[in-house]
Amino acid sequence: MSQGTLATHLAWQALVTLLTAQLPAFNVAAISDRDFNEAGEIIMDPPSIRIFFAGEVARATSDSQRLSYEVEGRYGVLCADQDLSSVANQAFASATLLDQVKSALCGARLLLADGETTEPVQWVNTEPLPVDGIGVAYSLGFVVPGLAQFAGTNAQGVA
Repeated sequence: MSQGTLATHLAWQALVTLLTAQLPAFNVAAISDRDFNEAGEIIMDPPSIRIFFAGEVARATSDSQRLSYEVEGRYGVLCADQDLSSVANQAFASATLLDQVKSALCGARLLLADGETTEPVQWVNTEPLPVDGIGVAYSLGFVVPGLAQFAGTNAQGVA
């Protein structure tokens, strides 16, 4: 393995691939223009999961001239499921889905399309997200810290 730069789009694709494989009963996709209405509000058709790139955090290394940085990719995952029996049951359905997403992603080493493997995915936050016509969805934040430095049993990626 090398310690190169993590390609944002490859990590994003790998997250979509992993969640599609782990949660086949749900509509999993990268977020797109079809996921927004004319007013720019998020619309979701449950049961669904949408993944988006949420930015990066750069940390300076020991390079005294600050020319080298370690970059962590941040990704958001929107989860919406629906149970129309009550408002509480709808929120519970989306919360059950978010638990499944966390189980699939936390600690996973993503196998990227270029053959590289990432460090373990880290969960960083969960927030409720009101969605018109559904009720409560949840937004989960994950960090893909970078590429794995060493090959070995614990560095095997999940395709």
